[in-house]
Amino acid sequence: MKALFRQVLAVFFLAICAGAWAGLQEGIDAYDRGDYQAALKELKLLNGDKRAQFLVGVMYEQGQGVPRDAKVAAGWYRKAAEQGDAEAQYNLGLMHDLGQGVPQNDKLAVEWYRKAAEQGDAEAQHNLGLMYRQGRGVAQDYKIAAEWFRKSAEQGNEDAQNSIGLSYDLGQGVPQSDKLAVEWYLKAAEQGDAEAQNNLGVMYRQGRGVAQDYKIAAEWYRKAAEQGNADAQHNLAMLYDLANVATSEHQLAIKWFQKAAEQGDAEAQNSLGVFYHLGHGVTQDYKLAAEWYRKAAEQGNADAQYNLGMMYHQGQGVPQNDKLALEWYHKSAEQGRSNAQYDIGVMYYQGQGVPQNYKLAAEWFRKAAEHENADAENNLGAMYLDGQGIPQDYKEAVSWYSKAARHGSVEAQYNLARLYDLGQVVPQNLKLAATLYRMAAGHGKAEAQYDLGMMYRKGRGVQQDDRAAVLWYLKAAEQGHAAAQYNLGMMYKAGDGVPVDLVQACKWINLAVLAGDENAQKAIKPLESRMKREEVEKALTMAREWLARHK
Repeated sequence: MKALFRQVLAVFFLAICAGAWAGLQEGIDAYDRGDYQAALKELKLLNGDKRAQFLVGVMYEQGQGVPRDAKVAAGWYRKAAEQGDAEAQYNLGLMHDLGQGVPQNDKLAVEWYRKAAEQGDAEAQHNLGLMYRQGRGVAQDYKIAAEWFRKSAEQGNEDAQNSIGLSYDLGQGVPQSDKLAVEWYLKAAEQGDAEAQNNLGVMYRQGRGVAQDYKIAAEWYRKAAEQGNADAQHNLAMLYDLANVATSEHQLAIKWFQKAAEQGDAEAQNSLGVFYHLGHGVTQDYKLAAEWYRKAAEQGNADAQYNLGMMYHQGQGVPQNDKLALEWYHKSAEQGRSNAQYDIGVMYYQGQGVPQNYKLAAEWFRKAAEHENADAENNLGAMYLDGQGIPQDYKEAVSWYSKAARHGSVEAQYNLARLYDLGQVVPQNLKLAATLYRMAAGHGKAEAQYDLGMMYRKGRGVQQDDRAAVLWYLKAAEQGHAAAQYNLGMMYKAGDGVPVDLVQACKWINLAVLAGDENAQKAIKPLESRMKREEVEKALTMAREWLARHK
């Protein structure tokens, strides 16, 4: 909203053009000289003149020649408003709207806005539209709101131009139209309206009503951001962050996140916390990350509440405290954040910060699963399989594992593969098991890589292929999977799928021995007895080098 008054000198000029009394002119002259007390004296002598009454109200509102006094200002505005002065009516409406100098009263605000609006006052028309949009003092009515916005906008009021643009943007009270939204945003933006500049940036960023153009989006965001618009500062920072092409871009992102965050923008505060948490473009600082998360979390930002809970859970930047972690997770979970719901489930399952309770764990996993949280779906499947906290139900277990697998849970893909591989609770299906192993193996799960190697080695569910077996054993072995290291060593020993290489065999079997594999412990001495001393030393050196790389 605008300030409570218009430019006083413009008002004076209008008064002169209307043929005001000589006393009014003397008051104006005194005002121009900065002699406010003399101006006030002259204007008060014209007690019955609505323009004089309005101007006295302005002087009390500004504290010019008298102590600033909103209550007295409202009294003078009322005198003028009751005589039909549109600007006084608008100002009095605004004072009731904000509760300045008078009790806050939406109905009286609407009453005075309407009187001024019906006389053509553009700002009153806009504010009356806002009252209809928000349902304050009147029944909410987007159509009437849009009508008042249009009346004001057609007079050039930039706030109203932005508001009618938003009406078209959202389809509130008018048919939704990205093109018309852009037209009105542009009118307001060209007049310097920061909200409209930000909104126009959004339209260019999303390619709505205009061709998508990040460069033009950034230009409009920057115009609004430089006026201090926190939303634009955040959006500009996001644009630089997404560019992700140079250190300078990161620094610009941080600069604008910082500006928006310092103005209290919760999303920017959370984003800044993420930067410090991950060390993204700044020196990693868990303490600062936690501070920014807290600022956003206390404003109700669900992502920040979750992130702060995670900091307490892990003891990063704050003392480790499962109880506080749970409190912040709960705040986030109540807003529907599935990752918070999932972590609450984990804490109940493990008894962290709360007594262990499988039933409550299952309830929270279900809440998260209903939001398609794949990890929660997997855990719910496991609980149905084992009957933990819920009645055992194999059909439900398979159903939840299947959902989780489709949603990308590597653990679920592996768990479901094991069921089909072994024919447990489902009919054995080796082909499907191999497919599921491959999905999990492709995402780097060592156990799946090993089991897929076994299937290729034995020709179960796939065509027998020693070379493919070696490939998958190697992937698992490189991750430290002991059985895969042993099997890979034995393949090198026998020359199955690879040329015979006793040094490689000795290297991998020794690594399996160190990892505790019993078969490897039985196989290593017979293997080394077949090798030259220097070959064994070479294999041991290679094993030590592997261990050094994989600390």
